[in-house]
Amino acid sequence: MRPLCFNMRWAVVFLLVTGSEALPPAYSIALTNVLSNLLRRATRDTPVAGMAPKTENIPKELAHLRPTTDLISKLGLPAEGHYVTTEDGYTLRMDRIPRPGSPVAFLGNVLSCSSACFVALGRDSIASRLYDAGYDVWLGNWRGSGLSLKHKYLKPSQREFWNFGFHEHGSMDLPAMVDYILGVTREPSLTFIGHSMGSTAFLVTAAVRPEYDKLINGAFLMGPVGDLSHHNNSALLKTVHSIENSTAKALPLQFPGSDFMIRYLGGMFCRFNVPSLAQNEPNKRCPLLRAVGDMMGGAGYVVYPVDLQYYAPSGISMGEVNHYAQLSNPGWTGFRKYNYGRRKNREIYGQDVPPDYDLTKSRTPVYVYTGKTDVWTPPQAINQLHTSFKNFRRAFEMPDKVFGHFDFVLNPTRAPVLYDLILQDMKELRDEQYFIGNRKRSAN
Repeated sequence: MRPLCFNMRWAVVFLLVTGSEALPPAYSIALTNVLSNLLRRATRDTPVAGMAPKTENIPKELAHLRPTTDLISKLGLPAEGHYVTTEDGYTLRMDRIPRPGSPVAFLGNVLSCSSACFVALGRDSIASRLYDAGYDVWLGNWRGSGLSLKHKYLKPSQREFWNFGFHEHGSMDLPAMVDYILGVTREPSLTFIGHSMGSTAFLVTAAVRPEYDKLINGAFLMGPVGDLSHHNNSALLKTVHSIENSTAKALPLQFPGSDFMIRYLGGMFCRFNVPSLAQNEPNKRCPLLRAVGDMMGGAGYVVYPVDLQYYAPSGISMGEVNHYAQLSNPGWTGFRKYNYGRRKNREIYGQDVPPDYDLTKSRTPVYVYTGKTDVWTPPQAINQLHTSFKNFRRAFEMPDKVFGHFDFVLNPTRAPVLYDLILQDMKELRDEQYFIGNRKRSAN
């Protein structure tokens, strides 16, 4: 009976959400409280499989969650877990595949998935490929994702904990993790690799923390999400834009992460059970996964490994979703800061409308990789990055007719081909920087 009750609870949540527009404004606060309580209960009651390794120093309140180091260890690779606290009190989890004394590669994770997505393809994953290529690999988890669910004063069950968006990932989370990593490794700089919101976070850092140019020696961005206004009537982004600053006000600040999507919706619509996922069959075998993949960015040949069900989807804040919704407004182009409304915009920005992020401040070498069917990276947005960054090096589009947003980390045949190209670009940049460094030293 528990699965039925669980599904009924979520059904009530979605009915309340979809009907929220018809409610008078006076009921918005009450509705928000009801939805928050339902979602917190759904999160708490979701069955969690597996315990974290006892050898790791994991905060006791998070000990029931699985760390990405579990997946890394299953690949026969060394694994470490690290934590750093941001200036506003969030404790962030980082997973490491250590190779001390080697160049450092730092991976920034995506919306709704922790660092686990970077090892989902096993030894063909980008994290594993980077390690095999001689890098000391660090995998980040933004606040609210993975095991980054701890705060000095707040708990994840409190609304205030989830009052953030990707601006905070770029302005505070990424700098905190970079400082920590370089402090541990004693390297002068690191290479950043991001996918989706991981790339968005770097764009924010480049604009508001340009001093990190000296610490990030290169940025390699897969499916970077910035200006979404040129989405060519994407059904997904049209839907997302419709909730901007309206339905969003009636929603809780958090969409909880759990294995609900795979265990319940997957079983209901696809009629497969968990063991069948171990075969890593492409999503074409499951109409639901294929539909989700197409909706989320035109996925091609994508698999969902069995272990990933315990890590994705991870928690999502409404601030992240609503900021992307704002960026998808076809009537307002640009990669701009969060729109709080005229009154609060004046308080925060000193003007009625939010300003654009100024990417021209950054001098970091930037490489961009896109897919033909990825609705999150319209050509106009990539061109904007090209013209904004002073040191833009490359924009490469995968030649496949179908290569979407999920393919960058979940395509077992084509993603590794892209990783080889990224590794080659990284090597050429390192050789160039090494040559320039030697030339400067010789001149002195």
